[in-house]
Amino acid sequence: MCEKIKGVPIELVIDKYKELQNVWKVGEYFGISGQTIHSRLKQVGIIKPINCFTDEDYAVLLEKYESYKTSGRLQELAEELGRTKQFICRKAKELGLTGGVKKYNYSQEKREQLSAIARERIEEHGHPRGATGMRHTEEAKAAISAASKMNWEKHSDEWRGEERRRLRSDVMMKSYEDGVLGVRSRCYLFCVTVGGKTFLAKSSWEYDIALYLEYLKSKGLITDWEYESTVFRFKYNTLGVRTYRPDFTIKRGDDVYYLEVKGWEDDKYIKKKQLMEQEYPKARIIYIKSEEYNLIRKKHKDEISGWGEMKKLAGKMEAKCSVEGCENHVHSNGLCRHHFYEKYRR
Repeated sequence: MCEKIKGVPIELVIDKYKELQNVWKVGEYFGISGQTIHSRLKQVGIIKPINCFTDEDYAVLLEKYESYKTSGRLQELAEELGRTKQFICRKAKELGLTGGVKKYNYSQEKREQLSAIARERIEEHGHPRGATGMRHTEEAKAAISAASKMNWEKHSDEWRGEERRRLRSDVMMKSYEDGVLGVRSRCYLFCVTVGGKTFLAKSSWEYDIALYLEYLKSKGLITDWEYESTVFRFKYNTLGVRTYRPDFTIKRGDDVYYLEVKGWEDDKYIKKKQLMEQEYPKARIIYIKSEEYNLIRKKHKDEISGWGEMKKLAGKMEAKCSVEGCENHVHSNGLCRHHFYEKYRR
């Protein structure tokens, strides 16, 4: 190779680039622009073209990220896409596939491998918390409790007052609206696609109802539907709830109404219903509980392809409890909730 860049042998430029790893510093060293250095090094194959993340790559990530993550095989997915694991995790965050509490579905072999790695690390460096196995004595607990109460009493009424609480709530609300705080879910999230719409379903019921809505759309009974596209914002209140996002927004001509899939009602959800009735009395919300869901299932499941198969399609078939005769799904350590608490919490 006897080519030159602005009179400088390209071999010298290549050697300097390997040393500095920066075209601008190389250009400054030889008195040549960084753009020229970059262009020529790209021509001779020293600098590889940028490997753009294509729409096809995004589609693969949407389809496989959840199952690969929960099974502890993200490195395999990274190699499949020709990227680093850190890179695909960043892309997954952009797509909203991260965050929330995840339940990992590691194989027994993977669990044993992780356990062995942890034991080796602890043997070499010590326990990270430095007090493994230690428990507070009753005297220590009492002292901690007294100190906590004393510290709380030091706070002024202004800090605990309604005005201060309102201010903290408004700050949190603004952070949420600005995207600083994300929406977290206590549920297991499944990345699914229904009718060309890709979203993170929080339950198999939500997936089935999405299929049902797409079925209604195909029959011309509704115009369109969207998943969690509408947010109702509440004024500051003492109930501790500031927003409500219905599961589905349904359009039928000019008519718009909302659908909420709810197998049970917790305290927070009851508060949201109260606030909706107070602040948005004209909003029409249909609630799908067990009775309504079962009626839809009985009438339409044979007409709707994929009904009841979300976990199978997502590769998340839950294992059964290891106790003989128990049909409950696994909660932890191969046991259902009942047998887990019976063994470990008593």
